[in-house]
Amino acid sequence: AWSLWRVMLSFKHEPIVPQRPPGFISVAQARSALMGLMEQEPFLSDDMFSWWNSLSQLALPDACKHKLYSKICAQTPDFHGAPNLVRWVDLSRRLKSRVLKSKPYLNRRGVGARSTAPTKQYVVGTLWFEVLYDIVITSMPERYSRDEVREHYMTYANPSTGLLPVDRVYDVIAKLGRPGVKFDEFARFVKNLGMQVDTPTLRVAFNRVDIDQTFTLDLEDVELGITLLLRTVFPKLVLQKIGLSTEQIVRHAAFWLSVLAVIFFFLIMSFMSLVSSRGSPVASSLQ
Repeated sequence: AWSLWRVMLSFKHEPIVPQRPPGFISVAQARSALMGLMEQEPFLSDDMFSWWNSLSQLALPDACKHKLYSKICAQTPDFHGAPNLVRWVDLSRRLKSRVLKSKPYLNRRGVGARSTAPTKQYVVGTLWFEVLYDIVITSMPERYSRDEVREHYMTYANPSTGLLPVDRVYDVIAKLGRPGVKFDEFARFVKNLGMQVDTPTLRVAFNRVDIDQTFTLDLEDVELGITLLLRTVFPKLVLQKIGLSTEQIVRHAAFWLSVLAVIFFFLIMSFMSLVSSRGSPVASSLQ
């Protein structure tokens, strides 16, 4: 901000803002100068990059977004002396290189198993979520929700860049197109059986059965999930309903032990008072 302000008050750089009196400019003139500067030579700040990241559906995570912008700022010239401002031309060039040449690269397999020669790497590029979602909805017969696709996207995305390597697109499509019972269908099936089970309990049972983490269950997995609910989950729910769970038993036992302790305390105090006041007719009559 200070660098841009010096540009407005300077007589060496454009845009020159009229100063009446010298050293002072109005807010309207400052806004007009900024708009003119943006039209002549577009630039971005860190806040504008965050806004653009959301508007363009690039949707990089916050950590990757700030790291990427800081790296671009360090590798490009300062805009009018401001280290946190980047020309749009420099940003687009660096961002394109980041998307097309981001690691990890593909390694070509060696000819021999004991080959020590360095393997050649192929630059395959990366995708952001919106591009992957367009690929999924245009190539898959079923219509998948954005949340479901994003869940698989985040599974294979590079944590350092927040982007998905191109060679992982097939893995995402394979998981989406894998036949089987998904969690929503499993929950609907349990409900149709007349079992009133809450969603967290169903999620725990589903995850315990889904050993390979494909987010789908085959017929044997569904049977195993129902058996798991009947043998482990339902007994706990029944005990909780009738008040015989371990926590409830301990709570009731502690309550009645406290009541008995209070009664016993009053009995002891009464006997002690009776013994200490022996021979006193007034105390004896009161007791």
